[in-house]
Amino acid sequence: SQTVAMLAGTKGTNGGKPNKVFQALVIPGKTLTTGIELAVISDIDGNNYKIPVTQDIIDAWSEQLDGGNTLKSGVNYKLTVTVAKQGISVVARITDWTTINATGEGEIKFNSNIVSSGVTNDITSGSFEIFQGTANTEESLTNVTTATYNAGTSKWELTPQIYWANSTQSYYFRGLATTTDGTTPIATSDKAATQDVDLLWATTPAHDGELEGGGTQHFNAGEAIPPRTGDVPLQFEHAMSKITINLSTSTTGILLANQSLDQQARAVDFTGAKITISNLCTEGTIAIADGAISTTPIAEAKADALSGTVTAESTDKASLANQIVIPQSLVNETYPIKLTITLDDGTTYSLLLKDCKVKDSADNYITTWNRGKHYVYEIYVEKEAIRFVAVIKEWEKVSGGGDANLDWD
Repeated sequence: SQTVAMLAGTKGTNGGKPNKVFQALVIPGKTLTTGIELAVISDIDGNNYKIPVTQDIIDAWSEQLDGGNTLKSGVNYKLTVTVAKQGISVVARITDWTTINATGEGEIKFNSNIVSSGVTNDITSGSFEIFQGTANTEESLTNVTTATYNAGTSKWELTPQIYWANSTQSYYFRGLATTTDGTTPIATSDKAATQDVDLLWATTPAHDGELEGGGTQHFNAGEAIPPRTGDVPLQFEHAMSKITINLSTSTTGILLANQSLDQQARAVDFTGAKITISNLCTEGTIAIADGAISTTPIAEAKADALSGTVTAESTDKASLANQIVIPQSLVNETYPIKLTITLDDGTTYSLLLKDCKVKDSADNYITTWNRGKHYVYEIYVEKEAIRFVAVIKEWEKVSGGGDANLDWD
């Protein structure tokens, strides 16, 4: 077989849409089979389109084909094709033809086309915002569309639909959402990070894309994605930190065999206890490029930047669980970050968070809350023993004098 260049006619309009006619003279006798390349339309707005032979085309031309689906002499075969850019589709962990005489499907020809990312769609409900840019900067990355999961098709639908500009322009993609249950994203375009709000940020993960025609191509996490017909994968992660504070004391109630009366007496009652943490940063701004949250140092003391009443498992065990906080340093000499436990009777206990060590570690202190990490503090509290100091005072000496007279009978 040989390639024949088609002659382009003048550009016009049809129904208000751009229209162009291409013609070529070919030798009769060519047999049409489904799947073979019938024509290639090059450089339409930077894109190339290939037109494969489909059964619909063969059926439409069947009356003017010789036996065996071969082209006859003296016949002008017409195929009307409507081309469109390739839509960008995503998975989150989350070109139609219009014909007159025949129908077909047009596909953009991408260099090194990835037809599958190999990333499974683990999120099956919710929505998120997509940011797109030609550079991985805050200035370039703009909010372009909202992805909403369609349970009927098991796909993410983009509103509005976005498209690859041409066959060469690569893009960076990022995602943003919040969540209340840890599994379902809720679309947000607000870059403000606020304590108590579980903010999700997404980037393209490292993956090995399946190439059209066989083989794979590796992509590093966060790098620009070239045009592809396959999905663009997005991997969400928690942009905030989470803390849980577990309280315990000497076991109360029935005296255990290995517990002294003194241990029982030292126990405190956590019923109705409250926990506060002072001088935390409670607001920040997330960078779409890398998901980092920036904060402004507090300008004045905040006694109860975080507060809550504990949930008591029993009188000797309680917790304040799953508190969403801004990632930040816990070292602040001007406004120390202090955790205070206030019992129902008004007794208070406190400690500096920067002085807490990683469990079973001799000197590994937790001085920073990092994003995506859940910090669980185990704090033991007991009553302070009443101590006495006794001093024996010396006898006080009193001196006296006088004359003693013997009484005679």
